[in-house]
Amino acid sequence: MNPDISEMIHHPDTRDTSPAIVDLRAAMAPVPTSVAIATARDETGRMAGITLSSLTSVSLEPPLLLWCLRATSHSRPVFDRSSHFALNLLSDDQTELCERFGRPFAGDRFAGID
Repeated sequence: MNPDISEMIHHPDTRDTSPAIVDLRAAMAPVPTSVAIATARDETGRMAGITLSSLTSVSLEPPLLLWCLRATSHSRPVFDRSSHFALNLLSDDQTELCERFGRPFAGDRFAGID
């Protein structure tokens, strides 16, 4: 095992306390299985958004999250052409958004959303 990693495991007070790591830890800690919406916009302005039923924190340093997108998804081309994407963690009262972005592709999922 890498000695630096071993040191961090055995001495939690040496964990990274940079704002980004603290924010990621705070966002992911209370959520055993996150439901989120991933959104992206490609260079042509086309937008895509999907509900993720599984979002996993893989690493805090570097900050890595894992989610999967089916190869045949209608949204896949937009995500493939985008330079970045956003993950929006949903709260208990956002069921309508979860359902809207989780339905099979139909129309503009972003209609009426800021």
